[in-house]
Amino acid sequence: MILPTIFKLSMRTKRIIWQNIIIALGLKIIALLLIIPGLLTMWIAIISDVGATILVTLNSFRLIGPKSSVNKQSN
Repeated sequence: MILPTIFKLSMRTKRIIWQNIIIALGLKIIALLLIIPGLLTMWIAIISDVGATILVTLNSFRLIGPKSSVNKQSN
């Protein structure tokens, strides 16, 4: 009964990891494309990178939510 729950959580974790990779790389590519013609300064690029890190971290916090549903299913 716990094995299907672990499998669902692992699949959800994998999906969120891929989302985080795409978000991080997408924002870095956008920043790089804006730096080349001079539309983005280095400091703004650094701030956007920190923002991307915070965004990815907050996205990962969504995995904390199923904790209560895991306990409900195991009873």
